[in-house]
Amino acid sequence: MDEVAQRYAESLFSLAKDENKVDAYLKDMSLVGDVFNDKELEQFFNHVSISLEDKVNVLTKALKGKVDAYVLNFLFLLIKKRRIRYIQLICKEFN
Repeated sequence: MDEVAQRYAESLFSLAKDENKVDAYLKDMSLVGDVFNDKELEQFFNHVSISLEDKVNVLTKALKGKVDAYVLNFLFLLIKKRRIRYIQLICKEFN
């Protein structure tokens, strides 16, 4: 497993434990993994010419209200840090 993905997954899992929401985060990360399993969507989020704002807006429309706010903010962080390409590995490591 990729070290970067492992660190992010461990951080999110730690937050889930602190919030006493491990089961909810497991469900949320499963949904996130399913969403990012779409190759076109994955290419959209990994494309360097698409603004971070556009990526955040698309993600917000797709997942707001469907996943915990912390999970959504975690995904925003991945976008900002240009680490969203690790999302499938993070989901697997989190599970």
